[in-house]
Amino acid sequence: MTESDRSDAWCLSKRIVKEVADLEGKDPAELPPLYEAIDAEALEMIFTRTEGGTMRTGKIDFLYAGHVVTIEYEDEPVIRIEQ
Repeated sequence: MTESDRSDAWCLSKRIVKEVADLEGKDPAELPPLYEAIDAEALEMIFTRTEGGTMRTGKIDFLYAGHVVTIEYEDEPVIRIEQ
């Protein structure tokens, strides 16, 4: 996994927490840690580049802080959060 891939996944995790916090009108620090809902390393691995260098595509759903989080990944990750 390249440093860029790690940075992209970290940004993805940070975005999820921020978007849920915004939805709830809270500070992100008030939410439970994301790792209590999903393995952050596994989330990174799902969307890392293949050995050939192409981006993977896919979709994953999980529960976080009482919300269903859906990530669809093609060229860029699209995050949807439902109550």
